Amino acid sequence: MNPAFSVPLPRAWAEIDLPAFERNVVKIKASLPAHVRYISVVKADGYGHGVAHIVERLLQCGIDIFAVSNAREGSDVRYIAPQAEISILGPTLPEEIPQALADDLTIAVSDTDEVRTLARIAGTLKRRARVNIAVDTGMGRMGIWHEQAESVFSAVADAPELDWRGVFTHFSSADSSPEYTALQRSRFLAAIGKIPQARREGLTIHADNSAGLETFSRERPFNAVRVGILQYGWKPAPGSLFEKISPEPVLSFRTRVGLVKNLPAGTPVSYNRTFTLKKDSRIAVLTAGYGDGIPTACAWFRDQGITFEVVLDEGGAVVEDVFPGVKGESAMIGICEKGYMDVELSMNSNGGHASTPPEHTIVGELARAVTTIEKHPFRGRKSKSVEMLFDELGRYADFGMKIIFSNMWLFRPFISIISPKLGGEINALMRTTCAVTCMEGSKAYNVLPPKAVIGMKLRLMQGDTVESALAYLKKIVNMNNF
Repeated sequence: MNPAFSVPLPRAWAEIDLPAFERNVVKIKASLPAHVRYISVVKADGYGHGVAHIVERLLQCGIDIFAVSNAREGSDVRYIAPQAEISILGPTLPEEIPQALADDLTIAVSDTDEVRTLARIAGTLKRRARVNIAVDTGMGRMGIWHEQAESVFSAVADAPELDWRGVFTHFSSADSSPEYTALQRSRFLAAIGKIPQARREGLTIHADNSAGLETFSRERPFNAVRVGILQYGWKPAPGSLFEKISPEPVLSFRTRVGLVKNLPAGTPVSYNRTFTLKKDSRIAVLTAGYGDGIPTACAWFRDQGITFEVVLDEGGAVVEDVFPGVKGESAMIGICEKGYMDVELSMNSNGGHASTPPEHTIVGELARAVTTIEKHPFRGRKSKSVEMLFDELGRYADFGMKIIFSNMWLFRPFISIISPKLGGEINALMRTTCAVTCMEGSKAYNVLPPKAVIGMKLRLMQGDTVESALAYLKKIVNMNNF
């Protein structure tokens, strides 16, 4: 008799339609003039769609140039796309430059001081840094002011440590003011007109994002566009380059109905009586909404005129002896989060009395399934962020652990093997984890249960999915004759 696996539906969830995303990309790519390159903007975890899956689909579509906000995002994309061209749109801090160079990221510079700093660090590391020059034409953020751009052009061109790859600007009001966008475009054209023609020929020059494509110039020198929200399903503006494309929504938010009830006309609904029923109505209460009251709290602070310098999500923990061999104090900042899923493992029987039990009760069978799962943990996976953590904290470990963590290329298999036995944080950093948290059988000691259920919480490592994790559990349990 085999136990039945099931994944309970969550109360609310987001669904990502990757085939729709791929169809959007194909349509956009086909609409571009032949000389224009498609730069896919995948910042902020692919606009919340999951950068790993998004980049994989883009690579399948033939997209080989990506844009991110910062060096950390660039490193994440490099891990997924080893051969792609990856450009940083935001500023790169001096301490981030060595890793950005190691990952072959194209770094954006905005003034001559940044150029000198980048050239110095690249020279010290004996690397040639790829560089894009950002020009501020009216956004007021990244870039050298357009009237002073020639100074940065010259500084980059004269630095042998730098490989000048492109120049770009950012429109501030592309979706609301064609007039101001046209002004920014003319300023940008005037600025890049100061680059010698022979030097300009080899540069990637772009100004347009998804919103700015309404005023896109099909003429040279523009030879690339940055495509962001359009590829995720945002509708193009009338008259834009992609006017005839009808992109499909990629993300959908789903929730379940928790309660259905009848209310009379005139009844106010929700906080602050948001809506008043105009007639007798049958309403559904959804299992998503204010949640922990964050929107209400934000509104209160806004009404009180209170603003914050920093807002932290959730909290942390103060723990000891987490990292083997490190005795000193350290503070950590989370940069990513594992996925999660709930799994139920259940079995049915005819029940009965405890005075005449079978050889194995369904509770015993499920317990045996649990021990089998715990003896076969998920495979350890390589993670760039975890390797960086080991490298940094390993420097402060005792001699033995320092040797291990400074030679992860050699000891990674060893750590992967022993981490399940260590448990806790180290194990969680290495693999998808499975914790048995609930068990239910009979309500009385002398009654054999007709149904027994075990609940498990899985935290999914990058590379594992709900489907692959469930398949692994089924494989482990079923191959042990359950």
